Amino acid sequence: MQEKLSNIREKIQTQKNEIILFYIFFAVNAVIALNMKYPIITDEYVTLAEGAFLWGNKTLGESFRTLTSTGYYGWGFSVLFGWVYRIWPNLFVLYHAALIYNSVLIGMIPVIVYKLANQFFEISVRRSVLISIIIACCPAYIIYSKYALNEVPLFFSVWLIIYLFYKYENAQIKPKYIYAGLIALSSMYTYTLHGRGLAIIATTVIVFGSLTIINKQTDRKQKTLLFVIYVIINIGIYLLNKIVKSVISYGFFGVNTGTLN
Repeated sequence: MQEKLSNIREKIQTQKNEIILFYIFFAVNAVIALNMKYPIITDEYVTLAEGAFLWGNKTLGESFRTLTSTGYYGWGFSVLFGWVYRIWPNLFVLYHAALIYNSVLIGMIPVIVYKLANQFFEISVRRSVLISIIIACCPAYIIYSKYALNEVPLFFSVWLIIYLFYKYENAQIKPKYIYAGLIALSSMYTYTLHGRGLAIIATTVIVFGSLTIINKQTDRKQKTLLFVIYVIINIGIYLLNKIVKSVISYGFFGVNTGTLN
């Protein structure tokens, strides 16, 4: 009984730490983001333009597009905040919506790091919190979160995939199928963000294949099904990316997909 109470207290404390970590880094970044006046670099206009276009505002998208000569980077981030313009038709709001999304992701990074440090590496709570804070204060995270670009979702995706691999490796067979699908979904999502996602996908394929093959708790049929789930979702997201990229290229850029970066 006493052990159960101790475990409950520990879980409550862990949840408190996670909430505090998220709130601090989200709030600090969000306050700074809301005080940003306009995009700093021209690449940000492409991200905003694609977001507006994908949610049905081609005129606004083209207006943004004329402000820069840079190319296509990906739609995975743009589609998350473009809907805001349909509710609040204000360019200022659209820009800040992208930065707020960045702030949410930045706030979630220390939470994932804390979970990994405390649960996987079994590091003490205080040291786990300290490690989380140090990593979340990475200059790249702080700086890029103030840009309406795809970098922060890429940063977050790497940590998310690492955490999913931890859950995948320690899960029973039925949850393992779910985590296999989530790993595939998360890794392929990075390709919808930027071509650099290919490096993450390649790494994920190697790690997933290795962990699945060497796992002694699953038999051949179970391993086959895990690979099938993983491959099907990868193919599905790849095809979806081709479709959306074609829509953007013809409807927005007015060029063939092969000419996009």
